[in-house]
Amino acid sequence: MSIEKKQLSVLFVIIMCAGYLPGCGSSGSGSGDGGVPDGSSPDSGVQPAQSLVWVQVTDDHQSRGSCNDKGHFAAWLSALTYIRTVINPDFVVNTGDLADNECPQGQKQADWDDYHNGVVDAGYTSANYYDLVGNHDAHEDPSFSGFLNNSISGADGQTMHAWTRQSGPFTYAFIATLTSTSGEVGGYFLQPAYNWTKSQLEAANNDTGIFVFAHHANFELFSCISHPLDVDTGLFVTGGLLDTYRVTSFVGGHVHRDCEKSEWNSYTITTYNEYLGEENSPPDHSGRMRIFVLTRNIWANRPKYVVDHGSQVIITFPQDQRLAVPRSPNGHEVTGKTTITAMAFGSTPANLQMAVDNGTPIAMTSVDNRTYFAQFDFGTVAAGTHTILVNDLNNTDTTNGQDTITVVSH
Repeated sequence: MSIEKKQLSVLFVIIMCAGYLPGCGSSGSGSGDGGVPDGSSPDSGVQPAQSLVWVQVTDDHQSRGSCNDKGHFAAWLSALTYIRTVINPDFVVNTGDLADNECPQGQKQADWDDYHNGVVDAGYTSANYYDLVGNHDAHEDPSFSGFLNNSISGADGQTMHAWTRQSGPFTYAFIATLTSTSGEVGGYFLQPAYNWTKSQLEAANNDTGIFVFAHHANFELFSCISHPLDVDTGLFVTGGLLDTYRVTSFVGGHVHRDCEKSEWNSYTITTYNEYLGEENSPPDHSGRMRIFVLTRNIWANRPKYVVDHGSQVIITFPQDQRLAVPRSPNGHEVTGKTTITAMAFGSTPANLQMAVDNGTPIAMTSVDNRTYFAQFDFGTVAAGTHTILVNDLNNTDTTNGQDTITVVSH
């Protein structure tokens, strides 16, 4: 090979590594697919591969002019549009109570029209938007005709849905089941839903991650502590489906709170309702959502405001220790030189910096104004627990503009 060709080859490798090609500069002990963690040893300086991003919204209760109307339809439509165009996730999941259907209780076409038209006008289709039955969507409607005729997912005549997504070599399974019957405040996980969900979990059991959705969670209404074990015990408790199949996370709504709990070999999440207008909802009705990012067998999630609160920042690698469930047990372990990765979603570029244990801030770099990188040598600190903080210098909103995780170094 001539000197000129050799120089061009070296230059090509440098450029590709600068563009964060997986595997460049690896000093870790991952498997042979570009530094993917092998289940026992952490990543060490390998730039992450592509990420799968999705968003949960919930409990919209759409209804203009009803007793529960909070005057938020326009803001809700704006937020859905912002999610699609700015955050640009692979898909959105709405975990129920789509239309309000109250005053008096029962299905109301005007409420459903508000919901359906808002989703369609925001640019979503059944390919990138999945909605579930909530108890309000089943009021006085044992056949779920309101949901089937007016929701996005129900257009295929089904109340339960399953889908998969691929990210690099990893397959992730998503299962949206049914925990709602007409006229009931609590969710009842009936035998047909149990049988269907179990069959989907069996089919997905070898996938990298499994996420199960339903409207009702195990959290008692307005509480993140109580366990109403008489409700949905087919899903929850030891020996339930979450436990048996080591589901990565169960994601629900209904309780109108940001609640998280690691239990039953899984991590259960509920998210603050977007727009009901109670508790700590911002007065501008900007709403709440929860962003999930899946990167090389690592998962991250945070609840964030949707619009008018600046960039949404989330640390995507390493994994927060709180998310160390059996399906991804070692993602929070770090050693030596480790690449910290974060994502920032916003209308304008972020200015991210990272610090370990409130130490010297390190500027994070990006090639696309979306995924940001910085490296830290955990060999320079004592073994044990450490905190990683990433914040956007352009955004002082602490909910949106920063993220903190806990890791363990060796």
